[in-house]
Amino acid sequence: MGSEADGPLPGSRAPVRILDDPYSPSQVGIVVIDLPAMYGAKAQEERRKGARIAKDFSLKFKFGPNAREQEVITEALTISGFVKSNKLSISNVFWARVRSASYFTTLKPWQKINHFPASKSLRFKNKLALTIRKIKKTLPEEYKGAYDFLPDTYILPKESKRFERKRKCNPKQMWILKPFARCKGRGIRVLSHDTEVKEEGVVCQYVMNPLLITKRKVDLRLYVLVTCYDPLRVYLYHEGLVRFATSEYNTNPEKFSNIFVHLTNFSVNRHNKDYQPNTEKHPGFKWSLSSLMQELTSRGFDHKKTWKDIQEVVVKTIIAHEQQVVSRIKEYGLSRSNCFEIMGFDILLDQDLKPWLLEVNTSCSLTRHCPLDVKVKTKMTCDALNCAGIPAFDATAELKRGDLIFGDEKRAETKSKRREESGDIKMESLGAEELEILRETHLENLRRGGFERLYPTPQNCKKFSRFFQERRRANVLVEKWMRLSEENRMQIIRKNDI
Repeated sequence: MGSEADGPLPGSRAPVRILDDPYSPSQVGIVVIDLPAMYGAKAQEERRKGARIAKDFSLKFKFGPNAREQEVITEALTISGFVKSNKLSISNVFWARVRSASYFTTLKPWQKINHFPASKSLRFKNKLALTIRKIKKTLPEEYKGAYDFLPDTYILPKESKRFERKRKCNPKQMWILKPFARCKGRGIRVLSHDTEVKEEGVVCQYVMNPLLITKRKVDLRLYVLVTCYDPLRVYLYHEGLVRFATSEYNTNPEKFSNIFVHLTNFSVNRHNKDYQPNTEKHPGFKWSLSSLMQELTSRGFDHKKTWKDIQEVVVKTIIAHEQQVVSRIKEYGLSRSNCFEIMGFDILLDQDLKPWLLEVNTSCSLTRHCPLDVKVKTKMTCDALNCAGIPAFDATAELKRGDLIFGDEKRAETKSKRREESGDIKMESLGAEELEILRETHLENLRRGGFERLYPTPQNCKKFSRFFQERRRANVLVEKWMRLSEENRMQIIRKNDI
């Protein structure tokens, strides 16, 4: 029988499935983001487990101005019962490219946007360097080394003299110049000790001993999901992409201008005559992360330690700019659940498998160029939207009734709560908002799919707490709850106080 698994018929709308809050049925439920038929009926059934079908329920999504319409987003939302809209006021999901303050200040608590405010502190290469420097200054001397995963970086022209002094100290060291905010390898060039530099940008110490596969440089594109900053919740997808330079690695100065030797960007290397595309039968110059890990194991490396080191880079990077984001969230009066962000972390491994952070892309490409892209990006996107939790709120119906609840009055209430002073947290007498935070934390983790929660976990709350510039009440609450036994944690969130 031709089924819902195959998606909606032309002209029809896919069914909307809703997961109700098992601990507080009066709360607005969460929309199930379905999986395409390519993942099979079993995976779809697992995803839909416990959900109810809502009849005559209207959900909408909108792409913002200048936001390229991402096919994978349209597909994920359409098979889950959403319809494209041109009105932000009634859209449940707003997929934006430009992070305008006006977008954030007009959001209702039931709306989701795919960015957090202040994300430029990671997105721009100069801002990323400044963000890492800033947090290192706040740390005690014994913890400063925890942020040595960003190559030595100078911002030009402001720091040109410092850079020149550093360059003269080690004439054999290579450097790489990158524009502040360009992407796809545009404007990047490798510098020797005497290359003249006139343009502005960031110049980074070149990692000269990179891990080589088939004698070529590779880097990793990893997908990180942040669903909340207060309290902080960070996830990392289990699969990623390994991108190859298409010419063999060579540090001869004569090869400095050969971008196919030094850059791994797909948009650059696909123009090389030696480029081998990824196909169903041959991986070409794009591997899966799991294939790389198998290769490392075959070489006798401990890939589990490498993965753990990468996870630490991700969490520490997010923590480094947490304060800037939380400040803007409060300024704009956003609710905890308004924002989420899928980030592309670009990581380079050296020959010792030390991870180096190259950049963070907060508008990472979800375009699917090859079979591996389809496999990785499709499910990752569906899992990210499902984990982020889109409230099952029918704005069209509420407007017709003239009763738009969970709207401005809830926003005002949220903003006022954020002004409350932190006090001692007693787990035996938590308030309604505190219970709501803990339930969100628990239920979101159940929806994570192929993502792994990096922070918070019972094992690492205490370890990473030293890197926060401010001990926020919500983080302390979750940390205390995480330290309890699983039985006691569940006992607390089952309290019927909401």
